[in-house]
Amino acid sequence: LLRLCAGGELRVAELSIDFWVGLQDTAVAQRHERLRAPLYRRLATLLLDKCTLPAEFTSWDEAAEDEEEFRRFREQSALEVLGACLSLLACEFVGQLQAMLQGSPPWQKLEAALFVLRGLHVQIKGALRGSAADGEGRPS
Repeated sequence: LLRLCAGGELRVAELSIDFWVGLQDTAVAQRHERLRAPLYRRLATLLLDKCTLPAEFTSWDEAAEDEEEFRRFREQSALEVLGACLSLLACEFVGQLQAMLQGSPPWQKLEAALFVLRGLHVQIKGALRGSAADGEGRPS
């Protein structure tokens, strides 16, 4: 399913979303070991890449991607699954977003990270508060 999600076309990636959303109905402790944090690390990285505009992007008029399809994928599918990644990975996921913002990344990476921060800001605040209360601290 990761390969399906990693596929070149967003329509193909969307086919796997129902699985990832449905998997959230199963407690982590009851899942097969391969369906836990390591898989979600890879999934988060993959979806963050899918939410990033191509390096050559300048405008939707010249883009190979369909604007409506891209926006729908990000707003509906990707954010829901990234929220599941955040729930499982907590500060580690926030660290992935933080890494996208460090240094001098291309504007497309910044835009994708800010999009996810905007979409998941309530959950991110909760994850950071929960980690601080558990003594884990914030990502460095």
